Order: sequence, then C-alpha cells, then structure tokens
Amino acid sequence: MSQNKYFKEYWKLINNARLKFNPFCVGCEIHHIYPVSIYGDGETVQFTFDEHLLAHKLLWLGLKIKYGNKFVDTCLMQYAYFKMKIKKKEITNEFTKRSTFKK
Repeated sequence: MSQNKYFKEYWKLINNARLKFNPFCVGCEIHHIYPVSIYGDGETVQFTFDEHLLAHKLLWLGLKIKYGNKFVDTCLMQYAYFKMKIKKKEITNEFTKRSTFKK
C-alpha cells in the first residue's frame, strides 16, 4: 500500500498490535493486516474492538484517497467499517439497556 496519511496511521496501529500480542487475550478480535476481501488470507494481529474499528476506518479512508469512492476495494472497506460501526452501536445500546435499573 502506498503511503498517505491514513495508511501511515494504519501501519502504526498494526506495528503497535504486533508488539503487544497476547495469545490469552480475552475479548480481542483478529484483524487481517491485508484485508481478505482484497488480498486473500494472510497475517493477522489482535485488536480491541475499537482498534479494529479504527483499522477499518483508516483502510477505507486511505483507499478513498488513493483510488476514489467508486473503486471496488474502497467500497469493500467502507462496507466493513460501517458494518462494524453498526455492531458497536448495537452493543452499546444493549449494554445501556442491561445496565439501566428500572425503579
């Protein structure tokens, strides 16, 4: 991937994740460094949900700058980012419902 500001931030995030790998991590998510939808299977890192969400956002924005909105890979990363963003909202809403005590 050529380096624009989003890809540079993405690689910082990846390199940080490589340094803190924990095989016993609970709640970590696996992220393919080179997206499976674009490159096929490959090396993975562990992220928290928020780091994973950020990684997909950075990939989407990086591809958007490099290739534009209509490029298929840009669309795939945009889809992955918004799908995860909706998942986060659903998780947050569910947590809020469960932690609100009714009188």
